[in-house]
Amino acid sequence: MSLDALNKRVETDLSYLSFRKPTEAQPIIPKNGHLYDVIIVGGGQSGLGTAFGLLRERVSNILVIDENRSGLEGPWETYARMITLRTPKNLTSIDLGIPSLTFQAWWEAQFGSEGWEALDKIPRGDWMNYLRWYRSILNLPVANEIKLTLIEPTETGIHRLHIEGNGASCPTLMARKVILATGIQGGGEWHVPPMISEKLPLHLYSHTSQTIDFTGLKNKKLLF
Repeated sequence: MSLDALNKRVETDLSYLSFRKPTEAQPIIPKNGHLYDVIIVGGGQSGLGTAFGLLRERVSNILVIDENRSGLEGPWETYARMITLRTPKNLTSIDLGIPSLTFQAWWEAQFGSEGWEALDKIPRGDWMNYLRWYRSILNLPVANEIKLTLIEPTETGIHRLHIEGNGASCPTLMARKVILATGIQGGGEWHVPPMISEKLPLHLYSHTSQTIDFTGLKNKKLLF
């Protein structure tokens, strides 16, 4: 099966579930003054899976925002360092029980069933490519380069989200519900302890969130 054939199979499977057509997708440009039923903060695997789950339940007035550029959500092609995912390859996740949306279906459409059998664990770059495909084939309402700075509750129970970034066409968004799917980036600001930042020059240390020139470490000792 080719990837084009898989795409048609996904659309057929979704039609049996009366899933909304791609042409009915919620506009991904944030609207000033619009009240969303749900805003999901984070467009990585959890945010995408949550968006699909809501859409399956006919909750369509939603928006996903992510501070990263499109296609670089999550850690997979930025600060993740492992070669592969640590979970077994056949562990299903954000497909929500639809076989044509599984990573295996996406992989076999390109490399065949023999390629799947030969695969050990999922390379992180391929997992990111799968997430890009998943977002595209489901036409999920994701707006990139929008960073959430504050969630402000109102007297009426509505949440006012203060945002910034190149993708923010307005300073605030309004939502009845807010779901935080920020992953590791939601654990706090990146931080280098003063004992390192104040004692060592920049060329002697790197933070895992930064791009690291591993070739420059050849034949050198590393202290952990």
